[in-house]
Amino acid sequence: MNGRSFGAGRVLAEAPFAPGLRHLQVANGTQSDMHRAVADGPFRSLRSLNVWTNGSLRESWWPLYASPNLVNLRSLSLSGRAPDVYYATSPLARRVRKLSLSIHDDYSGGEPQSAATWATFFRRVRPPDSLTIWYGSETTGVLDQMRLSGWLRNVYELTINSDEISEYGGAYAAGVGRLFRPDSLPRLARLTLTGMDSLDALTAWDGPGRLEELLLFGSGSVRLGVRAGTLAAAPNVVLDRRSSVAVASDADLDVVAGRLATVRELYLTEGGPNLPESAPATSMTPAGVARFLTSPRAAHLLALDVHLHQDSPGGPWARLLADPAVMPALRRLWINAPLTPAEQEGLNRRFGAAFAEPNH
Repeated sequence: MNGRSFGAGRVLAEAPFAPGLRHLQVANGTQSDMHRAVADGPFRSLRSLNVWTNGSLRESWWPLYASPNLVNLRSLSLSGRAPDVYYATSPLARRVRKLSLSIHDDYSGGEPQSAATWATFFRRVRPPDSLTIWYGSETTGVLDQMRLSGWLRNVYELTINSDEISEYGGAYAAGVGRLFRPDSLPRLARLTLTGMDSLDALTAWDGPGRLEELLLFGSGSVRLGVRAGTLAAAPNVVLDRRSSVAVASDADLDVVAGRLATVRELYLTEGGPNLPESAPATSMTPAGVARFLTSPRAAHLLALDVHLHQDSPGGPWARLLADPAVMPALRRLWINAPLTPAEQEGLNRRFGAAFAEPNH
């Protein structure tokens, strides 16, 4: 429901279905009319509430936070808004177990959140079981406070989102890494990361092996770069349909081959997500390449992009992939590596225009 519509709050509160609602999402709710309607309306059955806002005064939220009717609310999403002392000191903050919040400074009506405000928030608000964070690269200090306060001690499910990856990818990943230190997030079992260009943020954390589920999603045109060593440490990892993996050895290829059930478009980078030309050659062998390309789960791939070091031959890849029986579902292929004329010709015969020339 759009909160900017005239009388939308009253229409919602008087709707015959209102008393039975268990889940409600209100978009663009910048008017106090909508906040008051949800606070005073017949919504005692409501279990989850998602309020998207982008600039309403903090004072207008108090009726919602203090509502005696939302006694059964356990999931609250304050999309587009950083929390404040009004929420931190409300009865609602002591009941909600699943919380989604933004820690962007500029999402609070232009009023930056102070360290003292966040300290009050982490002290007063019940530690959540499930947490979703919308994170901006300019607020890394908040992540330090969040971890050091002990507020994350009960988190079983964590999602970290960002819409800044295209511009602030490196800073974003470094900031997220502040949450993952030894002994932090002791109960975390389900982790979702979106907009990440690598998983280096997890290297200092002792918990990947405890994860039951790890969902990895790129953002826009950015491919997700996962180091195979990180995959090996997280045995239940689930890759996105379109994923990127950095590999450096036959063992890395074996790890990736075992995680391809959900992948349809794969970008393989030798060495790292942003491989410098001076990087040393890795230890992938023709036998390891063959084992990967002929693995059962690789048979479902629809697109493959292989970016090798400038001194690594593409021949072991090209000769096998010229055979239609290898990765039979493959429709598009890119190999950025030196190829002989015969190897190029073999790939052209199979893929035609769907094969990109080296150094594409």
